[in-house]
Amino acid sequence: IIVLLVSCSHANNKGEENKSTIQEPNKINCIDQLVVKYINQTDNQLVRLAIKDKYSEEWILDRRENTGKTNYLVFHIGHNITDEGNTNPRFATDGWLYIDSLTSKIYEYDLPNDSLIEWKK
Repeated sequence: IIVLLVSCSHANNKGEENKSTIQEPNKINCIDQLVVKYINQTDNQLVRLAIKDKYSEEWILDRRENTGKTNYLVFHIGHNITDEGNTNPRFATDGWLYIDSLTSKIYEYDLPNDSLIEWKK
């Protein structure tokens, strides 16, 4: 686990915000590459719509979650929106992504069923 996290460490070791976007390819590490792959290939309609509408899809490492059997990196995927005049800025959630830090398998969070579904592409 430590080797994977160290080899895939985010620039956040310097206190930078834990947020990435697909428009910053020079900052992409191996975990971020999995998130970008998901964003580009998902069937999630909210993500597809955001890309179609030319929003910049972004992701935030929300937390690390240890279930006893595996360790997940939990990402909040969405885009920034504002009201007219660029007021009331906020982050609109398009989905939640869980990445198994041991196997690099990607799981989508299924909110209605409160479960994870392995994403296979």
